Amino acid sequence: MPPAELKAEVDVAERAIVALRDALIVSLRSASEAGARRALDQVNIALSLVVGLEYPMGGLQRSMLEGARSVLQAVAL
Repeated sequence: MPPAELKAEVDVAERAIVALRDALIVSLRSASEAGARRALDQVNIALSLVVGLEYPMGGLQRSMLEGARSVLQAVAL
């Protein structure tokens, strides 16, 4: 995938992860659940990896995107 198309995909992924994070925060505020807290921690890790893609030192690092995907796949909601 060309870098411009990958950037567009990263933007979509970032917005989706932020929406998931925000929903988990709302859930935690209404009823503190250990599972939601663990999920929020994992989603924050994935978000950090994806945001890191936007400011790479040497071009887009696809491994960070793959790492974010792996973290999100492990989140059980």
